[in-house]
Amino acid sequence: YQEENEGIMMPASYKGQQLVGGMFFPVAWPWPPSHIKDKGQALVYIKGQLEKGPLWPYASSHDVYNCPGDGRTRLEWGKGWTFDSYAKAGGLNNTGNPTWGNGMNQHIIKYSQIISPSDKYVFVEEGTKYAGGHGGANLGPWALNPETKQWIDPVAVWHNGASTFSFADGHAESHRWLEHTTKKASDGQTQLLWTGPRGDRDLAWCLERYAWKGNSRP
Repeated sequence: YQEENEGIMMPASYKGQQLVGGMFFPVAWPWPPSHIKDKGQALVYIKGQLEKGPLWPYASSHDVYNCPGDGRTRLEWGKGWTFDSYAKAGGLNNTGNPTWGNGMNQHIIKYSQIISPSDKYVFVEEGTKYAGGHGGANLGPWALNPETKQWIDPVAVWHNGASTFSFADGHAESHRWLEHTTKKASDGQTQLLWTGPRGDRDLAWCLERYAWKGNSRP
């Protein structure tokens, strides 16, 4: 995507609409649409919206956006069911997402700003379970706060306690979580700003590999 867009990474909006579903597809708010009553209807809608997203020309299979091991697809609509397993890392181009002030202040916009692309992830396998009105998709990017060193969103743990990360150089790798709190965070619903233990090894790993303004080129 960035190679065909003057080095600019995918923003938070596309053709005048905000991106949700891990930042993969555009929607008109409120989300989800009121006509969706079950996960069958949600799946049809989400697949259609993925085809309208900025990455569809480069990843044009619905299954690319869903991990077969994602346990959220076995849940019911409105009780944590989610199709998209992945989300863009929150430090990368939040243009078009003015409601998240920290994201706008901390982000980088161009791929060339990333130092050591092989060590900085761009997509994260996320574990958020939304209940009620925000079902069906990872709403925005997966994020943490590198300035306050605070978790924001949970990670996936359904690969025997591990999650998958896609890095800026194109490779992917699995990372196994060490802290009980990291695994527990994926069990709740609408988890935000959760806290790990003192000396949180998982947070340290994620912070080191999270590309944002504070560890990137101007």
